[in-house]
Amino acid sequence: MKRLVYVSALAAIAGFSACSKSDSPNNPPPVPTTAKVMFSNTVIGSTPVGVKLNDTLLTGAANLDYLDQSGYITITPGNHQKVQFLLSAANVILDTNYIDFTANNSYSVFRTGVGNTSTVVTVSDDLTAPASGKAKVRFVNLSPDNLNAGFYLDITKMDSNVSYRHYTSFAQVNTTDSVKVTIADPVNPPNNQQVKFKFAAGKIYTIILTGTFSGSGNAALKLSEIMNN
Repeated sequence: MKRLVYVSALAAIAGFSACSKSDSPNNPPPVPTTAKVMFSNTVIGSTPVGVKLNDTLLTGAANLDYLDQSGYITITPGNHQKVQFLLSAANVILDTNYIDFTANNSYSVFRTGVGNTSTVVTVSDDLTAPASGKAKVRFVNLSPDNLNAGFYLDITKMDSNVSYRHYTSFAQVNTTDSVKVTIADPVNPPNNQQVKFKFAAGKIYTIILTGTFSGSGNAALKLSEIMNN
C-alpha cells in the first residue's frame, strides 16, 4: 500500500478506471466454484466410518461414529460425484453413491439404515439467515421403522406423515415458540412420542429421528438436533 503514495496521478486515474471497469455489469464477479457438504452417520449398529469423495479421503469426515456429523466441508462441485463410506479402521468400502453437488450450494448427506444395509439421503440446505429474532428448523425422518411423523410449531401442523428418508422444508420460528415432533407407532399407539425443542435467534437447525421403537441404547428411537450454522 505504501507504494501507491508515489505513483503519478495518471497511474492512479488509470488504476481507478480499471477497478471501475472490473465492477461493471460487463465484468461480473467470478462465479463461485465451491460447494459445502456435511456428512452424518445414522446407521444403527454402525462402527466409525470415513468418507471418500472421488477416491480422496476427506480428513474432516474420517471417523464418524453413530450420530456424528462432520461439519461443513468445502468441496469442488460437479455432477455424479462419487461418495463412498468406508470403515475407519480399515480401507473397506461399505457403500458407493453418485451425487450431484451444485456450486454455491450446501448439502447434508445422511447415511442411514441398519447394520450392513444402508442407504444415503441427500438434502439441499438453505443456509440463508432467518429473519431478525427468528430461527429456522426442519425435520428429517431417518428411523428405519418407517414411521410417519408429524411436525408442529406449537399447535400448528407444519407437515404430517413424514415417512422414512423424507424431510420437511425449513420453517422460520420465533424463539419463544416450541417445535414439537409427534411420532406415531402404528402398531402400539401407547408408544407415541412427543418431544419439544427450543431454539436461539439467528440459528438454523435440523431435527433428525433415528433408531427404532424396539431398539435399546443407541438404537432406541431418538430425536436429536443438528446445528447448521
